[in-house]
Amino acid sequence: MKRPEEVTLSREEGEALIERIERNALSAVQYVRFPLSPEARAAFRDERQDATVVIDHPNYQARVQLSPEVRRTLAAEV
Repeated sequence: MKRPEEVTLSREEGEALIERIERNALSAVQYVRFPLSPEARAAFRDERQDATVVIDHPNYQARVQLSPEVRRTLAAEV
């Protein structure tokens, strides 16, 4: 079985986001883009495989499996 592909926010993107928060320049909605390889796109669209959002930060950890409805909506964008 293939190892799941991870897509992460770069350090620079994370630092830019933190800077906007500290300047109170953060809008109510944030858009984050993750580049996906063709293989990752195909895997994301394959509902037989799990799609999970993971936040792994020293001050905050979270993990949620995407529902089929959310996944279909996002898959239309990738």
